[in-house]
Amino acid sequence: MQKTIAGVVTKYVYDGWNVVRERDSKNKVTANMLAGPGLDQWLSRIPVTGSASYYLSDAIGSTVGLADPTGSVATSYTYEPFGKTTVAGTSNTNPFRFTGREEDSTGALSLYHYRARYYSPSLQRFLTEDPIGFAGGDANLYGYAGNSPMMWRDARGTCSRSNALSIAFGLMSGSAATAEGQELVGHGLSNLPPGAGRLSTLTFHRPAFPPRPAAWWVMTSLRGSPVSR
Repeated sequence: MQKTIAGVVTKYVYDGWNVVRERDSKNKVTANMLAGPGLDQWLSRIPVTGSASYYLSDAIGSTVGLADPTGSVATSYTYEPFGKTTVAGTSNTNPFRFTGREEDSTGALSLYHYRARYYSPSLQRFLTEDPIGFAGGDANLYGYAGNSPMMWRDARGTCSRSNALSIAFGLMSGSAATAEGQELVGHGLSNLPPGAGRLSTLTFHRPAFPPRPAAWWVMTSLRGSPVSR
């Protein structure tokens, strides 16, 4: 996969769903990416020329800062609820911003690439219909994250109810579970890496301490494999 902006070609090398390397038009490596186990869970970006950047992210995976090797925050990002982005500090070529996705153009024409389709933070909607139709869980086929962008994200552009917390922190917010230890099947799983599948079985429980909101659950197993908690 590649993109061309203002005549500059950037080619991406993937490991599953996550980018691990960037190349130029001549296939020369320009940067290497390090990601965590979650989808779009960025840890660092190391350009071939220049200093490494280390990602500071919020609860929905948005990059809020880039730290240099000394730990100083060189670049910071702020967002409106639907992702309109403001950058401050040292300029850089980092494209991974709102919810960890790639901002392919900036300013009034800002567009984010959510894999299956493009999203406009200015319009607060996708530019095309959900390719899986109503199976995405939203009657509005152009809608983003069920109009709840501060709680949900849509990392692949095909499911409005995928919660970043369920993957990055082992938490799920939702009303599908009603009792401790109940198993959830295919609920909010679009952020899982390839191979996990939308029909994987997860077991959640709500811990007694510390107190949590009634709809928050801690993931204790995935396909029967223990998850540290």
